[in-house]
Amino acid sequence: LDTIERDAQLKHVAGANPERGVDESHDVAARAGGVDQLFVAQVLDDLGLLSAIRWYAERHLEPRGIAVRCEFSGIGSRLMPELETALFRVAQEAITNIAKHSGAETVLIQCLERDDQISIEIEDDGHGFSPESLPPPAARERGLGLLGMRERVELFGGTLELDSALGSGTRIAVTVPIVQEVGHEQHPGPDRG
Repeated sequence: LDTIERDAQLKHVAGANPERGVDESHDVAARAGGVDQLFVAQVLDDLGLLSAIRWYAERHLEPRGIAVRCEFSGIGSRLMPELETALFRVAQEAITNIAKHSGAETVLIQCLERDDQISIEIEDDGHGFSPESLPPPAARERGLGLLGMRERVELFGGTLELDSALGSGTRIAVTVPIVQEVGHEQHPGPDRG
């Protein structure tokens, strides 16, 4: 989808008045907790995982002067809704952390489907950090955090890797087995046994 089509769909999804636009609808949803979850579910349902990740990254990084490049390859049909939601939430947390803490100028988001797995890598050229220096989960601000991201991915049999060092940017790589929903039963994707 090009930007104009995505924005038009997002306005429809959010129920936005065209004069107010999707930004206001998203800001209201973000402040409303449970409404935010409904908004994200609707965006994922209408646009799919990749378009939702692209939209969220552009919406939260570009206004801060951070260039976003998305490379999506080999992605076939839709995933199980719970998996799409989990992967979006992980990407959302990574993107939010980049916006708040990284000092990055560019971000690369890559999504690839291969060998019965989906991989999402989010890499920035920011100042990086020492993962060992992270405070314990209880001492951090509210939010998903690295532990929550890892737990979401592991619920689906996946892995999360974090590579970062001071002065070297940060890279988060998520790999999850592909599970797609057919009717009311869950099955591996097409031709996946």
